[in-house]
Amino acid sequence: MLRKGLFELNGYYSLWLILSIIALAGCNSDDGDEPTPSTIPADNGGTISAIEIDTNGTSSPWKADLVRVSRSNGMIQLQTNNYATGQSLLIEKEGEEEGSFFRDFGEAVSPTALFNIDRDIPEEQHFSQGVLKNTSTEFSVYFDTIARTASGSFDISFDDDNVLPVWRLTEGEFFDVPYDFGLLNVNGEISAELDGVPFQFGNNLGFVDHTFNVLQLTFTDLTAVQQIDIKLPLNIEAGTYASSENNLDDISISFTDFTELNSPEAISANIVLTITYHNPVTNAIAGTFSFDRPATEDYAIRQVRNGYFEFIYNDWD
Repeated sequence: MLRKGLFELNGYYSLWLILSIIALAGCNSDDGDEPTPSTIPADNGGTISAIEIDTNGTSSPWKADLVRVSRSNGMIQLQTNNYATGQSLLIEKEGEEEGSFFRDFGEAVSPTALFNIDRDIPEEQHFSQGVLKNTSTEFSVYFDTIARTASGSFDISFDDDNVLPVWRLTEGEFFDVPYDFGLLNVNGEISAELDGVPFQFGNNLGFVDHTFNVLQLTFTDLTAVQQIDIKLPLNIEAGTYASSENNLDDISISFTDFTELNSPEAISANIVLTITYHNPVTNAIAGTFSFDRPATEDYAIRQVRNGYFEFIYNDWD
């Protein structure tokens, strides 16, 4: 009887505890006063680590939120982003064969590396978009063709043509990284479909335009004849912004085809832009987008769908 009583008591207590947890979970602020939380873009898988040795000789662990490998377009690329610090790294090697590779100072052969660092860049370096080019690279990469993953190591030195003191990223290792990505870029990634066909991006650029006080993201195709431009307010927060016409406050999205001669600029329509993450301190932003470029008198409608970007933009002020 005593045991039965304790069991019933425990049963009631367990039920009370479960209901309490559910009630507390439902007590999150839902009054609209709190801004939509930002979410760091999810990693596609794999791990990466390294040791950073800065220009003062100080060593510290270097990690990144995202890591990608591409084995396409006649080259191998390793690209990572750290959205908490605004750092990004891109290593490129000509050819798609695996193995160990080395490039010494002054050699023109690959592998090469670019590194976007989280500190001020001297004024004379602004034309390189705040990106350090390396002086030597050790890079090894090996592929599991069944699992379609890549693993390897790297050791990189930078001095940006002797303008900056030597800086190193050493003891780098990456494991089990999927390599089914296309062309990668040191600043971040962009993908979209144009009229149902993958848009082949050849260049991307993100920067703060202090003349108009906006954040501008510009994405150009491989032939430099088609371009997508997104202009955002500097303080844009996570959330979804939609409009049947291009009339969102301080937000502008456009598609340009430079082969469409003598065509008036069409106002974009059916815009859906979602900012999933924005850290204005480290200049990291991510989101999705879709929109239409309506038909003009001479040219058909163009539809941009399944757009995605994750980006570390530049602020050269």
